[in-house]
Amino acid sequence: MLNSLRFRKAFMLLGFAGATLSANAQTGGADSTVTAVTDTVKAVTEKAKSTKTKKAPTNVDFQQFAMSAGINAGSNGLGAQYNIAVLPYLTGRVQGSYAAKKNYTFDTEDSGTNVNNDLSVTTGFVGLFADGHLPDLQWLSLSLGVVYDFTTINLVQNVTGAAAEDLGKLTLDVKVNNVNPYMGLMFGNPIPKKRVNVGFQLGTYYVGSPKVTWVGEGIVGPTADQADIVEDNLKDYSWMPVLALHLNIKLN
Repeated sequence: MLNSLRFRKAFMLLGFAGATLSANAQTGGADSTVTAVTDTVKAVTEKAKSTKTKKAPTNVDFQQFAMSAGINAGSNGLGAQYNIAVLPYLTGRVQGSYAAKKNYTFDTEDSGTNVNNDLSVTTGFVGLFADGHLPDLQWLSLSLGVVYDFTTINLVQNVTGAAAEDLGKLTLDVKVNNVNPYMGLMFGNPIPKKRVNVGFQLGTYYVGSPKVTWVGEGIVGPTADQADIVEDNLKDYSWMPVLALHLNIKLN
């Protein structure tokens, strides 16, 4: 097949050259004939070279192993991230966020009993992510990853009666799965085109049904036997939201 195409091209060139020679033989333009044949051969050769070396278009903004680092703040606390471009439309990211234990104290009253509630919450995660985007949509990436979550919730309830007598204490602990799959969107290219840029992360990861440990002391102690009811009420809270603002600085 290749030989046939080569022969056809050769005959086309010879036919063109023959026609040129014939025309110039009648007009006496031998020199111009040689020039025309030379120019024709040169044009065909250059076209063949350009066709052979033509490559598929690539992402002109892509720099392999370009890196950036920055800080983030959001629903899971304060943290930092590191990004590296591994493919034209794929960036790897390591990110961590943490919110130190926060304590909330409040009182409630029910059926003549007073309850002093001491609630403490810790949130945060460390994760590995892959951010992929379309060639013409670099500002929006689909993110997939896995996170290690260390969210804990602790509630201590000190119960007193109407006459201020001590009725006991209830301690409730809520924990979620540690290793969880993540999916979300990243607005803004993780690798700045210039020096600095800002991005926004919107996503969630699945933590499963929260596990409840409930321990009771004193007269109200038997109430802690209903931990399975609390777990059932929490089973719909299986997704942990992630909302964060990112500030990235290009490193190379």
